Amino acid sequence: MNDELMHELARMEQYAAMLQGLLKEADATAPQRTQAEDTSGAVNIVLDAAGLPERMDVSSDWPRRVKPDALGAAVLNAFGQASESRVQDWSRTLEGGEWGDKMQRAMREDSVEQFTTPLNDVPAMFRRDTPPVQPRRIDELAEEMMREMDRVDEIAADSPLVQHFEGTNRTRTVTVKLNASGLTGCDIDANWAADQSGGSIAHALNEALTIARDRLRDHAGAPTAQGRLDALFAETMALMNDPRRMAES
Repeated sequence: MNDELMHELARMEQYAAMLQGLLKEADATAPQRTQAEDTSGAVNIVLDAAGLPERMDVSSDWPRRVKPDALGAAVLNAFGQASESRVQDWSRTLEGGEWGDKMQRAMREDSVEQFTTPLNDVPAMFRRDTPPVQPRRIDELAEEMMREMDRVDEIAADSPLVQHFEGTNRTRTVTVKLNASGLTGCDIDANWAADQSGGSIAHALNEALTIARDRLRDHAGAPTAQGRLDALFAETMALMNDPRRMAES
C-alpha cells in the first residue's frame, strides 16, 4: 500500500476518532435525571441519563384530569414532555460550555493537521475505544466486510432503535413498549383503570416498565450483526495502527 493512501487513511482515522471523542464528551453532559408531567397533570414520568423512562407516577385525582381510555396516551404525552425538557436542558449545557467551539473547529476542513503520530498518541478524548485485537490481513478483512454488508437489512432489523421490547404487569392490564430511543407505546385497560387509584396504576406501570427495560438491556448485551461489524472495525483500526502489518498486507 503506497504512502499517500496510508496517509489519507490515517487522517480519516484521526478525524473519526476526534468526532467520536466529541460525541462522547457531549454524551457525558446529558442530564442524569429529567421529569415532567403530561399536559393534564395526571401522569409524571422520570427519565434516566439515557433518556429512557425510569419511573412513572399517577396523581391521586387522575380521574378529574383524564378519562380512563386516555390514560395510556397521557403516559406517552408525559414522556414526550420529559424528552423535550431533557433535550432543552442538554442543549443549554452544551451551548454554555466549550463543546460547541470544539465541534465547529472539528468541522473545518483544516481541523485535522497532517498526520505524523500513531493514534495511541492522540489525546484520549479524541480516541475511539477499541478492544485489543490481532488483526488479519487487509484482504481477509475486506472480504469479510463485504459479506457483512450484504446483510445490511438484518443489521438494521436487529438494531435496538427499531426493535420494540414489551413489558406487561401480572394481571396483563398494562403494557409498556420501549426501544433504545425511549417509550414507544403504553396500553392501559380502561375498564380496569376506572376502578383503580393513582398508586395502583403507577405500580402496574412500573412493573411493566421494569420488564421492558430488562428485555431491552438483555438484548443490548447479546451478540448481534452490528456487533460483528464493530469487531471488524476494531480489527481495521488495529491494522491501520501497525504500519508494519499494513505494509505486509
